[in-house]
Amino acid sequence: MHLVNLTFGQFEPSLKPFSNQRRLTHTPYLSNTFEVGKNNFHFSDQRGIEIDGIVKSRLAYALGVVNGNGTGKMDTSSGSLDNNSTKDVYLKVGYKFGGLGLDGSGIEMEEGGGLPETGLERSIFVSAFGYYGENRIAGSGLDTDDQFYRYGLALDINYDSINLFGAIVQGKHDNPRGDFMETLATSYFSEADIILYPWLIGILRYGVADIEYENKRDEVVMGIVALIRTNIKLTVEGALHTTGGDSDKGFIKLDFAL
Repeated sequence: MHLVNLTFGQFEPSLKPFSNQRRLTHTPYLSNTFEVGKNNFHFSDQRGIEIDGIVKSRLAYALGVVNGNGTGKMDTSSGSLDNNSTKDVYLKVGYKFGGLGLDGSGIEMEEGGGLPETGLERSIFVSAFGYYGENRIAGSGLDTDDQFYRYGLALDINYDSINLFGAIVQGKHDNPRGDFMETLATSYFSEADIILYPWLIGILRYGVADIEYENKRDEVVMGIVALIRTNIKLTVEGALHTTGGDSDKGFIKLDFAL
């Protein structure tokens, strides 16, 4: 990672508090996936352009301009890959205290040029982010637009074999159901990952999505991840819901790469 990096095309924006593509669990983070009313926006892959980088090993930043409607097929109403004529914008800034630098600085090479065992880390990474966008809302005979924003804070703490992290996301939508009624949204989650053995990790997460005029949703995710062999991962997981309409689920999943 350099001071300035340019990404364009289809990608996962750095805006996300925590990447769904890098999580240990099968169940995605509720703060990334919740939607408000008929607006199908959520933190997902996008088409656009992003500039990001690391300043002096500790400060990370990202800013981007994207279509805002994910990576779906061509929109028939607009005749393009974007479902309206506006672009969404976002910004994220974070700083890491302690531990290795965000660019890997602080690792001392062993004699002979080999990489050393990095060992366990004690660090805190704090970030703030904001997103402003507009999305097309399908109505009865008339399509309208919903202008909205999301902003929040994220915290990632590493202390030896324990990783504690979480985020809170606030949002406001002007017209998410096509009735021009403003709607507020709040979502948050916290997760603890504990290294029981170098190859075995225990996971516990609690998340909430509280959307005005809608049922409150929550989730409790518990799991064990076993790194059985190189490129082979076994996940045993349960997802429980005490509010909303989501059903409880259990997973046994084997991931491998050739």
